[in-house]
Amino acid sequence: MPTITITKAHGMYVYDDYYLAKATLRIRELNSANPVQKIYRSKSHTNVDAVLVSSDWYDAKSPSAPLPIKLTEVADDYMSVNLSNMINIILGRAETTALTKKMVEEGPEAGTYYKAYALIQTKEFYHDDDNDIVPEESTPDVKVGGNILAYLISPDLYVAIA
Repeated sequence: MPTITITKAHGMYVYDDYYLAKATLRIRELNSANPVQKIYRSKSHTNVDAVLVSSDWYDAKSPSAPLPIKLTEVADDYMSVNLSNMINIILGRAETTALTKKMVEEGPEAGTYYKAYALIQTKEFYHDDDNDIVPEESTPDVKVGGNILAYLISPDLYVAIA
């Protein structure tokens, strides 16, 4: 039975479109023909809160950023329940007292750098099916995961590099 990927026809994404298992599916919808997904807080589609871009698009455009970009690498499944906090951090918007402390540690400082998240396919690990001995990490052919699939960036960074 073939696998069918259902994409959103109108291209407008809200937080709920990335909740739980939908996050990894949305990340995998990014391709060279559709490298950008704009994420809105509500269905009114008034202000873009964040932009999810493919790794190829980001790698080509990011060198033209006017400020340095501070990346945090997370697994793709981390995004599924933490999207709201991730967006608040890249925007520098602390909505709760608990988030204020995290904002000081991880959030962008106004005018000094952009904050972005690199979304990794899976947590990186190593295996070797032919050998019972655990292989060394320096062996590249046994590496599983660790590939960056997409980046979650702020709308300001998107406008600056698009």
